Amino acid sequence: MPTGQALQLTDLQAAALVWRLQTEAFSKALTNTPASRIRALNADNFRNDPSAALNAIDGFLDLNLGAERVETIAQGPLLTQDAKHKDRLYDAKTREDKTRAIEDEYRADLDRTIAWTNKLSFLSTSPLTSTLMS
Repeated sequence: MPTGQALQLTDLQAAALVWRLQTEAFSKALTNTPASRIRALNADNFRNDPSAALNAIDGFLDLNLGAERVETIAQGPLLTQDAKHKDRLYDAKTREDKTRAIEDEYRADLDRTIAWTNKLSFLSTSPLTSTLMS
């Protein structure tokens, strides 16, 4: 992308472009690295079942934390409190609700930007979808 064109991007276009470029780099890393050396962590799976995700991480990295310690971490404040407001709980449902509210408020802008991003000829990964939670 020519510099002049890049400088004219909206904030949302720039964010979507960076997201796509990061997705491409990550896809290449997953494809070109032996499975014994790399894993992908699905954020939705992590939010919905942090114990299972942390146990998988523990096993892959050979940390030997053990199921009991992993469960303590998963149920502890690190994964159950709002990072900005320590007195508030934060869970997968709260995040999903906030994401849906953002999608509803910015639907037209998101759809327009996603369509623009999917037309960029120099990107090779799968097109973005019209939802943040997919």
